[in-house]
Amino acid sequence: MRLQLAIDHGKEHEILAVVEKVASEVDIVEIGFPMVVTYGLGLVKKIREMVPAKPICVDVKVYHGGTGVASRCFDAGANIVSVLSVAPDPVIKKLVEKAKTYDGEILCDMS
Repeated sequence: MRLQLAIDHGKEHEILAVVEKVASEVDIVEIGFPMVVTYGLGLVKKIREMVPAKPICVDVKVYHGGTGVASRCFDAGANIVSVLSVAPDPVIKKLVEKAKTYDGEILCDMS
């Protein structure tokens, strides 16, 4: 079992303080879609600098296309990028192939 910190709300300085405080206690840091919309992928980069060895999941819930979005997430420091499980199979397959080029993973999100 792995413990995941899911960050979906908060001010940037509060988020960074929480990550700093609990990073050693969690297995994965997840940055939720609302935080990507609010703060951009710069937040992912800041958290990557704070926890260079910790897996980071960016929960962007890709649905169509998405390889460009996934690439930007991986470039920012994500190890895992989410795709909606109801996305067309060809989209999911493309994302999996893109993730492999970054030695990353794709997470199929059921919600």
